[in-house]
Amino acid sequence: MTRHVQQLWKAIDLLGYARDLAYESTTYRWEVSRPNTFFLDAEYADVTLNRQETAQISATVRLRASFSWQLTTEQDDAGVYVVARRKAVIGNVGQARFVISVPTDIHVSLRLRHCRLSLEGFDGALDLPSVAAG
Repeated sequence: MTRHVQQLWKAIDLLGYARDLAYESTTYRWEVSRPNTFFLDAEYADVTLNRQETAQISATVRLRASFSWQLTTEQDDAGVYVVARRKAVIGNVGQARFVISVPTDIHVSLRLRHCRLSLEGFDGALDLPSVAAG
């Protein structure tokens, strides 16, 4: 009987661990006036950036193992800022997905490390600076 109880507790512990690794999703919305900037500083994430006609920036952030992330958002008169970093050591289990919609006339500034970027609904030119090795 004791052995069955121990196995039950192990199963409950595993369920708790699986719950901690589950995805957590949050949507942020910011009303913006023009001119304005959206700035994203992220690492190890999939980022989808959309253009829209409304005067609002929205970001749906989906984090796996959210406890392994540091996420900060801020807005001031100049823009909206989102910073997402994985925590040292435990961050390796975390994954992130950002779906961001910005007005068509908003300046977008991205600082991405080890990310995948998808652009949707964009017209115009994109200039990417060279990255120095080392």
